[in-house]
Amino acid sequence: MKRTEWPRRIWMLAGFASALAGDWFLAVRGASRASPEFLYGVLAFSLAQILWSVAQGRAGRPDVRVFAGAALPLALFSAVRLHPVLPRATGIAICAYSLLTALSLAVAIATGRRIYAVGIGCLLVSDLLIGGRLLGAPGCGPLTGPLYAAAELCLVASFVLGVREPRREDIARNPLDAAALFGTASFAAFALAALSWPGGGYNPFMRMLSALGRTAARGVGWPWCHFLFVAGMSFAVAAVVPVFARDARMLPGRRRTAAAWGLAANAAGLATIALIPENVDMFFHNVGCWCATLGGATVLFARDKRGSNRAWTWALGGIAVVFGAFVALHAAKVLPFAPAIPTMQKVMIVAFALWALDCSRQVPGGRIRRRTWALLAVLAALVAFRAAAAMGPCEIPGPRHAGTETQGVPERKTPRETLHEALAFLDRVTGPLPREEEREWWDIGGTQHGLFAKRYHIAFCGYAAAALGDIGDEADRAAAGRILGHCIERYLRRDVWAYSQSKSYWGRKPWAPDPCFRENVMYTGHLLQLLALYELFTGDTRYWTRGWDFVWTDGRRVHYDVRRLIDVTVAQ
Repeated sequence: MKRTEWPRRIWMLAGFASALAGDWFLAVRGASRASPEFLYGVLAFSLAQILWSVAQGRAGRPDVRVFAGAALPLALFSAVRLHPVLPRATGIAICAYSLLTALSLAVAIATGRRIYAVGIGCLLVSDLLIGGRLLGAPGCGPLTGPLYAAAELCLVASFVLGVREPRREDIARNPLDAAALFGTASFAAFALAALSWPGGGYNPFMRMLSALGRTAARGVGWPWCHFLFVAGMSFAVAAVVPVFARDARMLPGRRRTAAAWGLAANAAGLATIALIPENVDMFFHNVGCWCATLGGATVLFARDKRGSNRAWTWALGGIAVVFGAFVALHAAKVLPFAPAIPTMQKVMIVAFALWALDCSRQVPGGRIRRRTWALLAVLAALVAFRAAAAMGPCEIPGPRHAGTETQGVPERKTPRETLHEALAFLDRVTGPLPREEEREWWDIGGTQHGLFAKRYHIAFCGYAAAALGDIGDEADRAAAGRILGHCIERYLRRDVWAYSQSKSYWGRKPWAPDPCFRENVMYTGHLLQLLALYELFTGDTRYWTRGWDFVWTDGRRVHYDVRRLIDVTVAQ
């Protein structure tokens, strides 16, 4: 063994020890997301990523473009999707861990160690699946363990092999094959996603492509089209990276630098679109769209020269101008959204895909024909099978309970049983809970300014209870009234309405302790609705007669009753 290998192996051993500590907290102890142990596990894995990156320091510096391309989608996924469903400290730690993961990937790519890079890549995908589990996405659990085990095996193999570890071949050695393989796979995934669109076929002339990636579509939570859309975007990233990377290296000077950064922006944008659906956060979803488009345009202009490249520049530039004009006309209410804008979006995407294929065609060699025809045959078979199945909305199976299966066939519950179970669930989670469960269920919303704020979720629980109680019997109505009472008690807690007292709220000074004082109908209106429903279901008029107090941290209090709340709401 070379003496220079010892420092690397010592750092990697330290990383393994830190990862084992993370496993102890997260896997062995089974820490809940609201517990300190969960935070300790995240910090332990963060330290492991740092130690592994330090271990590879002699082999190469981090690739800045790879870091930028990975950091944007991972950081946005952590900040926009994971942070709101986690305690504040854990959410911040997750965001930091995502940046460390991007740095670790950049180091792995720069070293050229093939097995080590695959291990870090598997660990990255495993982390994304864990994030999906935190969000409640079905199907993430069975894949997480095997991918994490594969990541650990690859890292151990890299540790054992040392200098004998095979080096990664040039990722763009044969971009023609890569474009055929991943490009065809991406179109296959998008085609299957369109066929899996809930409640009927996806109309490409009436809807944007991103609609297929929504986590909820036509009343279906986590439809299959969402997962197929994400797969398609992943294949698209894998298709453009080798083609554009090889092409960028063939360009001179500043054009090569511009093309390389354009590639990073394009890949980062496509990954962001996959991880941030438009129905989760439209602004950051559009950030991904802009990054993907501007990145592709940067590569396009970097390659511009007389001949076929110049023709592509004019063609793609013209399509983009028409698409932008349509969007502007729609914003000015001159042009309807559909079918013009969705249709031009598909034209632009297909045109850019053809351009990428033409870029790969200019590189000699490749065994494209057999692979392409094989993939197209598989695609045709899958599309035919999916069309014949004529599936309706995707149904996500719920958890199995003891005694609900007979000879392997789940027992179908009656609507009445389902109603009772739903009310019992709402009664439990809105009522008094042990401290640990209270944090698990209700430590949400961060600063309470966004869509994950507690006031929305408490109110929606109350509305659901009222809807169920309205179609149930007397016992169901009583349960609905009890749940509405729980919701009102939670609504009056200071942690739910304290956001309105911050100096940043509406740009005005605090008016503690009155959250209903001015321009806060998204609290006042929901509270009034809950009070009205509570009185309807219970006949209890205590909030009319006795009212309640909003109490601030220094003991100041403001008294309200329903009549005053009505006057304030009407005035607003």
